[in-house]
Amino acid sequence: PSYSPRLSCYRHLVRRNSLLLRASLLVFPLILQILPPAASAVTIQQKPAKWVELVGTGESISGQIKPPTPKSAFALTKPTNFQIKYTNFPDQAKTAFDAAVSVWASPYESNVPITIDATWINLGRTVLGSARPGSYFSGFSGAPDKDLYYPSALANALAGKDLDEKNPEIVARFSSASPWYFGTDGKVPAGRYDFMTAVIHELCHGLGFLSTDEYDVFSGQGGWGQFGPTAFDAYLRNDLDQRLADFLDPNDLGKNLTKNLYWAGSLGTAANGGKRPKMYTPNPYDDGSSISHMDENTFAYATGNALMSPQLDFGETIHDPGPVVLGMMDDLRIKPTTGLVASLPNPPTNPTILVGDKSAIISFKPAIDWRLNQVTGYSVTVTPGNSVVTANSTPITVTGLKPGVDYTFAIRAINDLGKSQPLTTSAITAQQGWKSSVLDASAEPSFVSTVTWRGSTVIIYNDVKSGVLKQATLIKNKWINNVIDGEMTTNGRTTHRLDGALSACVTGPIKNQILHIFYSDMVDFDLRHAQYDGKKWSFDIVDGNGTSEQEVEDPIRRRVSSKVNIGNACVATSEGLEVFYRDDTKGILLGAVQKGRDWAYELVDGDRKSDGRTIGDVGFHMAATNVGKSIHLVYDSVLAIDRDPKRNPTQGDVRHAHKNGLNQDWYYETVDAADARYPVAGYNVAIGVAVNRVYATWLAASSKGALTPVQDGIFYGELNGSGLINSLTTGNLGTPGSPLAVDGSDIAFGCQDRICKANYSTGSVSFISSESVSNISRAQWLTINKKKGLLTGSDRGLIWLSP
Repeated sequence: PSYSPRLSCYRHLVRRNSLLLRASLLVFPLILQILPPAASAVTIQQKPAKWVELVGTGESISGQIKPPTPKSAFALTKPTNFQIKYTNFPDQAKTAFDAAVSVWASPYESNVPITIDATWINLGRTVLGSARPGSYFSGFSGAPDKDLYYPSALANALAGKDLDEKNPEIVARFSSASPWYFGTDGKVPAGRYDFMTAVIHELCHGLGFLSTDEYDVFSGQGGWGQFGPTAFDAYLRNDLDQRLADFLDPNDLGKNLTKNLYWAGSLGTAANGGKRPKMYTPNPYDDGSSISHMDENTFAYATGNALMSPQLDFGETIHDPGPVVLGMMDDLRIKPTTGLVASLPNPPTNPTILVGDKSAIISFKPAIDWRLNQVTGYSVTVTPGNSVVTANSTPITVTGLKPGVDYTFAIRAINDLGKSQPLTTSAITAQQGWKSSVLDASAEPSFVSTVTWRGSTVIIYNDVKSGVLKQATLIKNKWINNVIDGEMTTNGRTTHRLDGALSACVTGPIKNQILHIFYSDMVDFDLRHAQYDGKKWSFDIVDGNGTSEQEVEDPIRRRVSSKVNIGNACVATSEGLEVFYRDDTKGILLGAVQKGRDWAYELVDGDRKSDGRTIGDVGFHMAATNVGKSIHLVYDSVLAIDRDPKRNPTQGDVRHAHKNGLNQDWYYETVDAADARYPVAGYNVAIGVAVNRVYATWLAASSKGALTPVQDGIFYGELNGSGLINSLTTGNLGTPGSPLAVDGSDIAFGCQDRICKANYSTGSVSFISSESVSNISRAQWLTINKKKGLLTGSDRGLIWLSP
């Protein structure tokens, strides 16, 4: 085109005027069919932000026109605190950068400090600098519209807290090779770019003045990246008053990215004399400038509102954002109004149904035109009965179903013009949940363990609310609760948080049994031990408080200083007591045998490939039991991890180690090995004994095309060396997860934040309870008064579920 932009903000790599680079960028798909996040979700969603880059062409400003003095920005009583981390910046650049930051500190209101990560680097003479928000967030408390994404600084300001304390709110880079003027007086010499102006401009982008649209110049399609549009995008409207953010179809969006767009916010419009500010939307699409700037011809330098236009010349000086830009930035703090309704909505897609307690949870994906057609809610017609349930968003819970009856559901989308055609689901059979008894409503356990001690049922559990270790004992049909450790430092106790993994065992003859508890110190990362002789508690540290770490190859083990609080499992036989635990520093599995008041240590696995062992990273999850003197231990072994910062496992096994006595040799087998279909096994494990037979269950992941495997399968088998593994199909009960428990007849497992079970011999699955167990790692089968039930933690406390 004849128009030659002199300032551009790029969303991809550094733009070069070559077809070769454009072709290379298209190796990666730019256009994604984006469906909205569920509006009912209360969890915060986060998506990465894209870089925008500032490019100069070296043209001089025409006639050095002095712009009018803009209306001064309102000054906050308490300016926002900007904190800058400089990398390789020269002092003269810091001075101008600080001055630019102070321009935004006055009008941009936030009680949360805004951190800027600024780097001085050679970007060449064309690319002057680049900036981006730290990331984008949606669904947080305080978000004006929970379906839209907000940049880090604005999201923090609206939420009243830092949503991502580990990362900065703005990341910026400026070129060390560009001809800068670092003064702050606006007297820019010929052939120089005003550094302060460039910083003010880029900081505005970092604060959220940019679209997240993507455009493919070859197909003409548009997209919203990995998630969806931002609040900035929702304020952009076309000549028909339709919101740009409402176009989710790639073809429709692409067409609108090259048509007139206007800012529809009331504050930005009022600051522009009541006329909607026009955005920069040339045809053909100007990669790097389109959509994210104000129209250059409308907002020329002389207007005093040219900061966010797509042009910057040598000598051009803008040290005030101007009233229109400030109005637009304030609009972002208000919920955008909806656009015009185009037509009746299309029906939702991809329905799924979870069976609940005389209820069903119905989830679906809204049609791709749900924004454009301004869907305001959904209705579900239940058959039989023809009752209707309405809700604003997915998922929708339908209650009052009769157990044993088959139901179908017809889902319709609703807008101001009426309802869509129905989407009818497949049939499900309603079920009835088990009864629940709350044993401790004050706690929120993540681990539970049970033992029979001197004829009484004793439950050991932690409390993630208070961080203490607790005990519940059944005495004459009444549960007595007390705190074991975590509230004081007397007699070997601690005040550290103790809400990690735990296990419990008993030793000795029944009348003189000793209760042993192994639990995690989440502050010093030690493995602690408490024992009770019927009169008093005593406490010691098994491991983790040594003077140094120990190399994996050392055959003779000693007490170490490693982190040993990740997982543990104990066994008690007639020969004595042993606890197994992960050395998280070295990635190995250790054991410690009680020797009077001391401990003898051994290395169980993770040190070598010979003798049936592995060099995997072992023991993130483990469970142990014994049959007489024979000891059985199941655990996971991570063989490969993703290279991303989260270090997710991408390959792993479930292993079984067993020995015929405390002082005997270990024998090993890989119970479930990673393969192409199930690359990761061992997201959690459980073990149980029935009639001297040992059973195990574990969570695994199938690839199913995912970039990172996700636990979505449950497997089980008897640990008898046969290698026979069974898997469960959970159907309408949902994706399996934690907590896990297994005995000789039943497997209990989490099913999408609820609890389900499977019969071991038949593999049939059924629903247990709608109790929320999303944060629970371990459950346990427990018989009380000759009635079998399941002990677990939930958001209601420590509970026992029974048929």
